[in-house]
Amino acid sequence: MRIGKIEKVLFTCCVIVTLLIFQQHTDIDHFQSNDRLGNHIGPPREIDQEPFRKWGDFDFNGTQDCVCINCEPAAPCGDLWKATQISRESIFEDVRKREIHVTLSHCEGDLGFLTGFLDQCNVASIHVITKCGHPVRGLPDHATVEELPNIGRCDHSHVHYITTVMEEKIAKYGKNGRDAIIIFMKDQVGAGNLHQAGRWNSLENMIRVSSSDSGFSCGIVPLRFRRRRISWYTSAYVEMKILNRFKKSSYESLHEYTEDRVKFESVFDDWSDFYRNLGARPLNQDVAQVCFGGVFAANLENIRNVGADVWKKAEHLLSRGNNIQEGHYMERAWAALLASPLKASQVDRIRAYSDFVFEVVTEDSPEGMLGVIAKKA
Repeated sequence: MRIGKIEKVLFTCCVIVTLLIFQQHTDIDHFQSNDRLGNHIGPPREIDQEPFRKWGDFDFNGTQDCVCINCEPAAPCGDLWKATQISRESIFEDVRKREIHVTLSHCEGDLGFLTGFLDQCNVASIHVITKCGHPVRGLPDHATVEELPNIGRCDHSHVHYITTVMEEKIAKYGKNGRDAIIIFMKDQVGAGNLHQAGRWNSLENMIRVSSSDSGFSCGIVPLRFRRRRISWYTSAYVEMKILNRFKKSSYESLHEYTEDRVKFESVFDDWSDFYRNLGARPLNQDVAQVCFGGVFAANLENIRNVGADVWKKAEHLLSRGNNIQEGHYMERAWAALLASPLKASQVDRIRAYSDFVFEVVTEDSPEGMLGVIAKKA
């Protein structure tokens, strides 16, 4: 009996230690899930997040258009903080019937995951743009492949698809016209390629959100961001007055290509200078969505509304080289170009909920996070 009790105590201690070790590994600076993007099609998992309150717990003096920003997705402004909010109409839509067109930027990864990833969706076309000279392995039977010079990385591939391929695919395979959703992907979507403070979004959620009022959904959902002294719950938004002056000073690529030898710096003074040169509509917004990582979805109407000349200019600017400053500017421009602007009440709620903005570069505030709105954990 005595030995049995000792064994039970030892077993309990082992369980506690195991849980503590697991917690420590989930609290790394940049949370990295072992899942690939879309390994599961279903509601996104909530991992390492603040225990957010239910929207019924909030009272904003009778304001009905936006009662909370981090609650059930069906509530007004629900999930606004992470930009995963959906309209009430789309809750009941079977998004697996929504017409989908996929474009994927390829370098060397195996595309075998696409078959299981997309087989439950109404995929009208798949177009792969490959650049690095490696064979395209695991290609779905009905996919088309285009080879381009290794310039501009995934941002150039995505813009090239819009300017050259998209309308042809819609005309040939499309049935639902402007209701179609375009999914922009890349071949490297494993945990090791998730460099942002977040987790990969689910395919179903990306389709549902981009089918809603926003018209755009990011492939990465923001989570907790940790540094040495403090941690934050990052939002999906930036203060434009800070993003406007963002200037990426350098970037050390994980891979070295011949095209990387092109000078990194561009002729643009900062992000706002780059955006103005695109010729896009002025961003009359104090707060706007930002999407890192090169994976996102947008409805066809929002893409067309940007204008063909803007996309052609972006393609030209991204053709200067591979590891270039323009790519980092474009990464921060996708959501600004494609997501529907926030309402004033939504901006007010985001600012009221937050208590921190990454404004300067420090040890605890890296350059890439400048402008991001957050809440101290």
